[in-house]
Amino acid sequence: MFRVQSLLCSSLMVLSLMAPNVVLAQAPGGGEDPIGIYRQTGIDSAQEEKIRALAENYEKSEDDKAHKMIDNLNKLKALSLAPDLDEKLILDTQTTINKLQSEMALDKIHLLISIRKVLNKNQRIKLVSLLQSRNKASGPDGPSQ
Repeated sequence: MFRVQSLLCSSLMVLSLMAPNVVLAQAPGGGEDPIGIYRQTGIDSAQEEKIRALAENYEKSEDDKAHKMIDNLNKLKALSLAPDLDEKLILDTQTTINKLQSEMALDKIHLLISIRKVLNKNQRIKLVSLLQSRNKASGPDGPSQ
């Protein structure tokens, strides 16, 4: 049962990391424009183009990792259902999954840092203000629905 729960948790993590528009990480949900929060800071068209290029490059690089993650999750599932468990192979596969999750999380952080570098100081201050306002409005458990 624990293995099934761990697998389910890992699968949910992968799905959350594979969001199609990573710029949404700092933008409101609900289908709003993923670049909208940056527009609210006053970016110009050149900055918007740079942000979109960064997000596109990120998505391309993460696609391969996401496929590897899914392959390894499927492998782990198959290994856990074998009558004779191969402990080393299971642990190696889980280690690979952990490494991919970590790399994907760090890549996302690098993307957000890169996006902020595109903004000037006043725009970064405005972005932080907008994010803080959103966090206060959504409460400790995330946005209310």
